Amino acid sequence: MANSNLKFGVVTARYVYTDGLGDGAQTLATSSSLPIGAAVTRVTLIARGAVAASGSATFTVTAGGKSISSAVAKAKLAGAGYIYSEVADLQADSITTTSAAIGVTLASTSGGLTGSSADVDIIVEYALIG
Repeated sequence: MANSNLKFGVVTARYVYTDGLGDGAQTLATSSSLPIGAAVTRVTLIARGAVAASGSATFTVTAGGKSISSAVAKAKLAGAGYIYSEVADLQADSITTTSAAIGVTLASTSGGLTGSSADVDIIVEYALIG
């Protein structure tokens, strides 16, 4: 059996309210990509100010053809400096299959994000066997 090297990496992105406020996938102006075959190990969101919504909006991080976070409730990012971090559920279906950049999918039940909502820094940690 050949030896494999395990590589760890970190990529980042930033969601800014001008990237989009409505429900659905949002393309981020400031983003990076994970390598194909990366296993996401942790996703961290840092609110740079209060994230506002007229209802109960959620924020899901996507990358590499996959949803790589849970649907994070707006309330978890409702103040400057709020940090939300989750360890990824490592399963075969969570391995990146494309080089699609980090993005965000917004969803709401009673109103989406509102204008001038704060920026959110996105930090994605991953492992890659090379």
